[in-house]
Amino acid sequence: MSRFSAIAVLCLLAWALPASSLELTPEEQAWLTAHPELRLGVDNSWPPFEFIDDEQHYQGLAADYVALIEQRLPIKLNV
Repeated sequence: MSRFSAIAVLCLLAWALPASSLELTPEEQAWLTAHPELRLGVDNSWPPFEFIDDEQHYQGLAADYVALIEQRLPIKLNV
């Protein structure tokens, strides 16, 4: 996926998420309950969208979305 496509997808998600509530099916809820921690792949060379700073913290626009997802779902996304 090109960077432009990824940016477009992130923009669409940012527009669509507040407009719709986050409702999961019972199957999705059960899967998340069985998998409370997920691994997240990071493109370290893509600032300002996502990167690892000098103190080894995940930063950027994508990191902000990940934090929102963690707030809304009962999961932990490990970088």
